[in-house]
Amino acid sequence: QALFIGSFGLLILFFIPKKINKIIPSSIIVLFLGSLLSYLFFSQQELIGDIPKGLPSFHFTLPQPNQYLAVLFYSTALALVGVIDSLLTAVVHDRITLTKHLPNKESIGQGVGNFFAGLFGALAATGAAMRTVVNLKTGGKTPISGMIHSITLTLIIFVFAPLVKIIPLAILAAILIKTGLDIVDWEFLRELKGKSRVDVITKFIVLI
Repeated sequence: QALFIGSFGLLILFFIPKKINKIIPSSIIVLFLGSLLSYLFFSQQELIGDIPKGLPSFHFTLPQPNQYLAVLFYSTALALVGVIDSLLTAVVHDRITLTKHLPNKESIGQGVGNFFAGLFGALAATGAAMRTVVNLKTGGKTPISGMIHSITLTLIIFVFAPLVKIIPLAILAAILIKTGLDIVDWEFLRELKGKSRVDVITKFIVLI
C-alpha cells in the first residue's frame, strides 16, 4: 500500500500540468489526495501520527564547571556545521533565483534564532535546501513565505494536528524524492567537458 501511495504521489509530482501547479502547488495536491486515499482505502501503512501539542516551556540550565570544555567544543562544531549548511542552502537559492544572499545577515539571524530556541529546549536548526527548493517551486519568492511557513506550523500545532496525523509517510517520501531531483544541478552535469577533474569528482561524491 505504501508503494502504491508513494508511486501515485510521484506520478502527480512529475506529470501535473504547470498551469495547475501555478494555481495549487503539486505538493499540496499530493498531500491531500494521498492522505484521502490512505484514510479511505489504504490504511495499512505508516502515518505521521500524533504530534506534540502546544509550545514548549522555558527551560534554562547552565553546564557544570567540568562540562565547559565539552559544551564549548560541541557548540562550536554544531554552529560551524549549521552556518555552512545554511550558506550552502543560500547558494542553492541564489542559483535558482539568480540573486545574491547576504552571508553575514543569514548567519546572525540563524544565531539569534537558535539562541532563543535553545532557551526552550529546542534543537539547533539551519536553513535546509529541501525546504528552500520546495518553497521556490511553489511560488515563494519573498521573506513573507518564511513568515507564512511559521504561521502555518503554529496552526498545525494548535488547530490542525488531528488532520496532519493521517498523512502517510510514503507521500512525504515522494515529495522528498522529487525535491531531491530538483536540487541536482543538471546544467553542471550536461557541461562536464568544460569542468576540471576536481570539480567533477567533487560533484559526483556529493551527488552519490
